[in-house]
Amino acid sequence: MIGGEPLIDLLLAETHTCYLGDCEHRHDWGFGCGECPACRLRAEGFAKWQAAS
Repeated sequence: MIGGEPLIDLLLAETHTCYLGDCEHRHDWGFGCGECPACRLRAEGFAKWQAAS
């Protein structure tokens, strides 16, 4: 079973939601262009999750 930090690392390294399919630019919240609505939503959600942790 995977969980905790290894799961977060896996999600950040192996998933993206970018509408442009940008897998070259890595941010704290994962891969993406950082500008499209999907990237902004993911970045906002990641920031909220970190603030709550």
